[in-house]
Amino acid sequence: MLHNNLAAFVITLLLSLIWLRFVGYAVLKSWIPNNISRKVIHIGTGPLFVLCWLLFDARMETRFLAVVVPLISTVQFALAGLGLIRDKASIQSMSRSGIKGELLKGPFYYGLAFIVVTLIFWKTSSYSGRHHRLE
Repeated sequence: MLHNNLAAFVITLLLSLIWLRFVGYAVLKSWIPNNISRKVIHIGTGPLFVLCWLLFDARMETRFLAVVVPLISTVQFALAGLGLIRDKASIQSMSRSGIKGELLKGPFYYGLAFIVVTLIFWKTSSYSGRHHRLE
């Protein structure tokens, strides 16, 4: 099981990074404007991550491995927003004005939301007041 979950983690992390970097590259190359790139990132990143939950087994402790993916992105946004690392692609693709501090707002909170959702709702659905395992 651990081997499969590590593979799921690596696949999820790679897909997330490829998606974010592709959109950042597209903005730097002027293929898409940054006001559209923010929407493309939000529309693509969240569902992609949640879809990758299916790669992990359903044990509740597995969520702690899966949550590392949005945690890495959120820490990266925070470090870039604070100016502790240079990440021009992220700043250009995720900020409205190109100001690094904007990464500490929407992108940072979006990442935090996925961390919380993963920890609380890991592979469960609460429709009709009941919890059902998603497997």
